[in-house]
Amino acid sequence: AVVSTQSGHYGRGDKCIELNPMFVKGYLRKAAVLKIDKPQEAKAVYEKALEIDPNNAEAKQGIHHCSQSLRNLKPEDRAKLAMNDPEIQQILQDPSMQVILEQMQKDPAAAQ
Repeated sequence: AVVSTQSGHYGRGDKCIELNPMFVKGYLRKAAVLKIDKPQEAKAVYEKALEIDPNNAEAKQGIHHCSQSLRNLKPEDRAKLAMNDPEIQQILQDPSMQVILEQMQKDPAAAQ
């Protein structure tokens, strides 16, 4: 199977995980592809690999690499990445959070 980041298919990694969710190498394969342009997602996949095998050196190294990549992002790229995070999207949909954000836009000094 061909691994492709363009189509959203991660080839063998996803298939391995589907066939055996405890097969660490499936997670490592998937994360290796994701870290190219989606380091935040890759980090989560590496973390899942560590849940299965807490001593896996490749997963630990992958998390470190992804963390470095995320730290080196430009602020605008980091903001864009955060806005695509499903957890952030859910928080932003919360009515009380919308009120807080609206107040901060009207009076930024009040946020401090």
